Amino acid sequence: ISICMMLFYLLNWPDADIRRYSYDVISATCSIFCAVLLFDTFQDTLEVYLLDGRGIIVNIVANFAHQLVWFTVMQFTLAHFAMAHKSPEDRKEVINGEGTDDTQMNMRCVGVLLSHMTGFAAINSWGSVQQTSWFRQTPAHSLAVLPMALAVNVALQRLTDTFRSRLTEGDGIEDELEKMWDEEVEEAENDISGLSLSFLASQSLRFWVGGTLANEEGWETSATQYEHTCRQIALLMAWAAGFIVLTIALLVTVKVGKKKTGEEEGEHSAGDHHSQHSAEEGEEDEEEEGGLLERFAEMILTAFSMSFAWSIFYSARWGIAATQWTGQDQTLLGVVLAVVLSLVCF
Repeated sequence: ISICMMLFYLLNWPDADIRRYSYDVISATCSIFCAVLLFDTFQDTLEVYLLDGRGIIVNIVANFAHQLVWFTVMQFTLAHFAMAHKSPEDRKEVINGEGTDDTQMNMRCVGVLLSHMTGFAAINSWGSVQQTSWFRQTPAHSLAVLPMALAVNVALQRLTDTFRSRLTEGDGIEDELEKMWDEEVEEAENDISGLSLSFLASQSLRFWVGGTLANEEGWETSATQYEHTCRQIALLMAWAAGFIVLTIALLVTVKVGKKKTGEEEGEHSAGDHHSQHSAEEGEEDEEEEGGLLERFAEMILTAFSMSFAWSIFYSARWGIAATQWTGQDQTLLGVVLAVVLSLVCF
């Protein structure tokens, strides 16, 4: 009742920014709930009917295939809503007629849901790799899966970015729908990378702090779940604070870089036509390189912020479990954890 009343007040707050961010948080939370339920349904079906009794290699291959399926579905769904398959005339008619507000809302709704489903599939696939005998030897070994996941994510991003660029350059004009398509896909792909990389990092971090590697879903055994010391809980909380510092530092760096780029563009625009023409090709290369770096920085920024969230989540779980308020009941532990974190966050 307390949480419902808090939501009621926040959604009717006089300040428009408070209402907006409250709706954003609730929307993202509902999307994550739906994504978890949908992904678990498909994954459980896959395990029961196809993977039961199979070897670890077959399971890993199937998990990556599952991830690739949702990644592909996300790409084609967003392309469909952006009318990438339509002619420039049809897209122009929508832009000048109905407008793009409904299109943008549909793309964001589907993009958030499918990006979370793909992110959970990525967690499952790379988590199954992390559970193999070599990677689970030590925390350092388990962390080795992180650069592998990063390399694959970046490769997929470059592949889809190249496809969108070639499709956009086909008619020589990048209209409003195509720009929106590019922005929504990049945001969705950043969420996928941030979700998977942060979870893998939190797994290795908890392995180092707590001494055991949780399963691919993040669960520990009852023997270790309720036996974490105050020192371990405090250390994981300290890592959460560290991730906040890294997030703020990177955010400031990105903003300073954007400001500097804008000032340089202003200086170039003030120069004479001859100097602009002679440096045009070099500026295009620098712009492309700067765009890639900015995209990479945004992906790492998302990973840092989500690593903070995972660290807070698991340190709170350790802390509540250590009090023995919930006994050995995992369900009750989950309910208490959800209520406590919801009250603190809101």
